[in-house]
Amino acid sequence: FVEKLMAFVLEDMPDQPPPWSAALWQKKDHSKGKGSNDVSDLEQSWKYYFLRTGIKTAIDMLVGLCRGHNGLQSLISQYGKDDRFVHACHWMESTSDNKSVRIYLNGLGLLAETLLDEVKEDNSEAAKIIGAVRRKTRDRKKEIADERRSKALVSMSGFGSATRSPGQQKQQQQQQQQQQRPFDGSVSGAIRSTFLSPVLGFFSQADSGSASKNSAPPAWLAEMEALEDEIGLTCAVCQEGRTLQPSELLGLYCYVKKVSIPQNKCGGRAFIEGTMLLMVLPDSLPTSLVNTPLEHHWYTSAKSLGVSFRASHTASNTSSANRKSTQVTTTVSAGNAIHCSCHAKARSADRNHPKAPKTEWEGAKLRNARVSCNVILPLVSSKSSKVPLVAVDMALTDYQSAIGNLLGVRPKAMLWAVLNDLRLLLLRIAYGEALNADCGGGSLSSNAALMFYQLLLADMFTNDAEHDSPETARHARSLSGGFLAAINIIKADDYESSEKTASLNRCIADAATMAALTCIVYHNAKDEESPESEKDAKTPHPKRRWELNKEDFLCGLIVCAGRRHTLGVDDSGCIASSRKGKRTSRQSAFSDWEIVAEDGDTDRVIAETTTTKKTPPQRKTPTSVMGKHGLLPKIDDFALALRPMITMYAILDAVSSLYVQNMSDETVEEASLFLVKRIEEFQK
Repeated sequence: FVEKLMAFVLEDMPDQPPPWSAALWQKKDHSKGKGSNDVSDLEQSWKYYFLRTGIKTAIDMLVGLCRGHNGLQSLISQYGKDDRFVHACHWMESTSDNKSVRIYLNGLGLLAETLLDEVKEDNSEAAKIIGAVRRKTRDRKKEIADERRSKALVSMSGFGSATRSPGQQKQQQQQQQQQQRPFDGSVSGAIRSTFLSPVLGFFSQADSGSASKNSAPPAWLAEMEALEDEIGLTCAVCQEGRTLQPSELLGLYCYVKKVSIPQNKCGGRAFIEGTMLLMVLPDSLPTSLVNTPLEHHWYTSAKSLGVSFRASHTASNTSSANRKSTQVTTTVSAGNAIHCSCHAKARSADRNHPKAPKTEWEGAKLRNARVSCNVILPLVSSKSSKVPLVAVDMALTDYQSAIGNLLGVRPKAMLWAVLNDLRLLLLRIAYGEALNADCGGGSLSSNAALMFYQLLLADMFTNDAEHDSPETARHARSLSGGFLAAINIIKADDYESSEKTASLNRCIADAATMAALTCIVYHNAKDEESPESEKDAKTPHPKRRWELNKEDFLCGLIVCAGRRHTLGVDDSGCIASSRKGKRTSRQSAFSDWEIVAEDGDTDRVIAETTTTKKTPPQRKTPTSVMGKHGLLPKIDDFALALRPMITMYAILDAVSSLYVQNMSDETVEEASLFLVKRIEEFQK
């Protein structure tokens, strides 16, 4: 029965291997076959053979019958003249489809390979026969590869004698050993060896007087020497970056997920983005602040913007909009870049792969060091000036579409979408959360670099907003000034508390992080004492807004810590509910935390964010702020609540000392390493 199955498989099979598989032919036989008119007939014979029905079933039956049966294994390995059946199966396992003439194996190759593996399993005699057949084909493949390599090197016209095949080199070595003579001062003496013959051949030409004519290096070598070394990010596919491919736009593989933050957990969009802060600024300044630089540089523009918000239809619906949870995104990255064009080609290749087709992001995951990703963040900078505007526009459109698909609606302003994303990344780092929990990869260093790239992207979206939505750009630029004005108004000695004080305190708390970010994005290269800004600055300005007023930003972040503590917010809001542990009980709220002045009187604290009374807050005596057991709360009691915001301040301070517009990839890498060191110091 087994012999009948093998005879059925061999029936109508051509006596020669498939002509399109060169490794199955010996060199002399293949050269004859290529010039013969029988190649077409042989291809047709194999085509008709693969169309036969029942071959697959017969081989499948042989696989099951010979499994673990030494007798049948030996019979199959020796069946036919010169082990004809083994050769036939090997031809099928070593060939592939020939689409040019519409020849398809339909899975016979893999099945034949499985049969040969089963035949040689635990059978030394059969393994020896099959191993010899496969080894012969493997050696032929190496020989073909050497020939192709030699032809490629010869075409470069610079390695003539160095491109011999291993057989030619061995023959030359034998000839040199026969003709070897003692050293007589000539280059062709005994010192010449096979290994140095290509090099010494050039010296022989020099002795013949032709060195002066052939001293110039080949054109391809001169071209390679003229190439610049690639620095910075490189594409995961072509391994080239901005230096070697200046006209190709690079992007960063990232993983973005949707986050929903309740309004009662510091999630009100109008509060986070500072819209409410600008709207609740007092109608007039305290007397001590009138006619000061604060009024001219910060308060006037912020107040006028707040008035326009209050009068607009959007501002009138702010309270109703904020009753819902805020839908934002958070992004992480493993730091792997790719050209947008290379990604498009790889996506097409993955989708059309004949054996293992993949979706766009399944293939991207392999190129991203097996880290999940679902978006490409365009890296637009000064080095992208040679990139066509069409390519930049397409990349930005794809990025916005990906964000819109995640949120379920296209963001009204991509500027705020990027800034909110960056704010969440800062919170996640400040709270010490695992950044690789969602995508399976990404380090603190790669996400620190992502932070700088998002700052650059926010600056670019600001330029777009200047034309499409001027009010949005003006809002972002004026937010830090309005925040600093509000802080100084609250701190003024002659400021009289009113029923709006609690609202102003809450707005300061919620907008603190965003105000700090916009301060760094728009005012890091400016002299705060001069209206002019330095374009293309290589370092931050020593008199920038953050440097002169960072104590006020720290004050705002501490107020933010108090509000988050009072509301029971003990993480960034990006952690899935299933991963959250039990919350620790709070001893008291920041609204009960007051500072005792040097003269013994208690001083009003800025962070009284939960006050809902409409009457002005009353000054409290030291006994009214007694904690449990009659003890005044100390700063150590609020260490867990303060630590993330203090870390946030340290991160922002480091970013402000490093960030400038049009940062290069090398500068971003150096800045991210410095930032990682600072973060690790504060998280010890």
